[in-house]
Amino acid sequence: MTEEGIIEVVEALGANPLFAALDAPARALLADHMELVTYPAGAEIIRRGDLERVLYLVVEGRARVRAGAVDLGPVERGEHFGELSLLDGQPRSATVTAETALRLARLDLARYAVLTQHDAGVGLAFVQALMGGVANRLRGT
Repeated sequence: MTEEGIIEVVEALGANPLFAALDAPARALLADHMELVTYPAGAEIIRRGDLERVLYLVVEGRARVRAGAVDLGPVERGEHFGELSLLDGQPRSATVTAETALRLARLDLARYAVLTQHDAGVGLAFVQALMGGVANRLRGT
């Protein structure tokens, strides 16, 4: 990823309350292990039931999350999706479709493994942030 791309991803990570708790060097290291990808409006990013182990962070644009007929709402800049499948390897629980053109930062399991080999502390802090978000949703906070 280019230095400009890393800066964009670091800014998007900083806009996410879970990842904003990571210090700037940790966000930069995480961003450096992500891949920037783009999707046109209308594109399906992930499909419910798929087995892909990838987390996505919205850098620019807006997507819609649906679990079957249930609309779970939008995801926008700084928000993420796909964390459950990245962590547990289970099938996707929702489908995410681009409402606008999207720029996403993508972290797959292989890149996460490289990150943890490079800096286990950042890898652990990343998982703790994700699990904090899951816990907050379960608790309704």
